[in-house]
Amino acid sequence: MGGYNPPSIIRKEDRMGKLIDQKAIKDLNEAVLKSMTECKNNGVAWTPPFTGKKRGLAYNMFTDHELTGGNQIIALFFGADDRWGTFNAFRKNGMKIRKGSKGVTFIRPIILKKDEDGKDLEEPKVIGFKDYTMFNGADVVDIDADKDELTQKFESMEVSVEDKHRVVQAFVDNTGIKIEHSELARCYYAQSSDYVHMTFKSNFTDLNTYYSVLLHEIAHATGHKSRLNRLEKTDSYAFEELVAELTSMYLSVHFELAHEPTKDNATYLNAWIKGLGDDETFIWKASSEAMKAVKYLMKLTKKNDWKDKIDRKIETTIEELNSKAA
Repeated sequence: MGGYNPPSIIRKEDRMGKLIDQKAIKDLNEAVLKSMTECKNNGVAWTPPFTGKKRGLAYNMFTDHELTGGNQIIALFFGADDRWGTFNAFRKNGMKIRKGSKGVTFIRPIILKKDEDGKDLEEPKVIGFKDYTMFNGADVVDIDADKDELTQKFESMEVSVEDKHRVVQAFVDNTGIKIEHSELARCYYAQSSDYVHMTFKSNFTDLNTYYSVLLHEIAHATGHKSRLNRLEKTDSYAFEELVAELTSMYLSVHFELAHEPTKDNATYLNAWIKGLGDDETFIWKASSEAMKAVKYLMKLTKKNDWKDKIDRKIETTIEELNSKAA
């Protein structure tokens, strides 16, 4: 394929320069470049620091919304906890930030919703970006102090790897994406026929590796013209591979599975490092596309309900116990 030309995350007349100037972009690009370069020098696939840890996708704990776009990878790279909030939000809720803690810079789009006459625009326009700061849950003193003992006990319960694999398999089954298995020792997404080919599970060293690869290939499938139509908008194979790898990583984080990088991961490191050097927004764009894929699959399968069901079960149990105690 041709040179790097990923789809822009800014529409038409909006200026990329306003995004490049942001501190958050520079900090992220520097951190990812360092991480990838270290992996390349060590002759290993890129494994970001946030993979393999017990945590979910990063979210604003006061709005309960997951961080979107490039902000997700910023949060995962620079925070040990999946909970985030602004200084004022923590303070209003009676929480104290540890002395010496430094906030992390994120990006918020400046959206124009009305024209010069005050009338609503048919389509809101992104006219720029601005930095804002949030603190990680790990920076908050006694962040779990208000949780009762039973809630903390439920949240600390371990889910078996076998159960996690069953959840991921159900998630995959409900995407509706066609998956074929054979003895052929290759895994790929066939865009023209719109199906994923996987070698049999028995050909993998373990099931974590199998599901990491499967999620990677399904990520490619989200780019089909009948879905997010991403594949026809880029002529950079390396960029698409990074989108798929990030999507697989994010889903692994969501399902609390240890992510195993694909074999091709290491072969793309040179291209990814070049992309980071040529364009400071490279990783931001890739993360944005990956989060679109994650959200699309979540909506498609409605399987993000599995965690909600656990939460509801906890709440119901607590309510029942409290009513009995009363």
